[in-house]
Amino acid sequence: MSVRRFLALFFGLNLCFLFIKIYQHNTVVGLSYTCERLATQTALLKQTYNDKRVRLFQYAAATAVCSRARQELGLKPMALAQIRDEKAMVQQCL
Repeated sequence: MSVRRFLALFFGLNLCFLFIKIYQHNTVVGLSYTCERLATQTALLKQTYNDKRVRLFQYAAATAVCSRARQELGLKPMALAQIRDEKAMVQQCL
């Protein structure tokens, strides 16, 4: 193998390795941006999930249900005499 051919092969391979390293670095940078974006979305989804759970528990609380029924829907509290027996209700339906 002549010196000229050896130098051409040596520089050609070094140039290929250089382009491979540049491509590898660009791929790593792109993947790190993707990972960061997904982490941000995950944090946002967790925050939204927690906010929704808090609102659910607030709406499910008995005092909240009673106050909403009285204020927004205009319902009045039931008297004990208004509650019927189960058997009487079944017989009325039959």
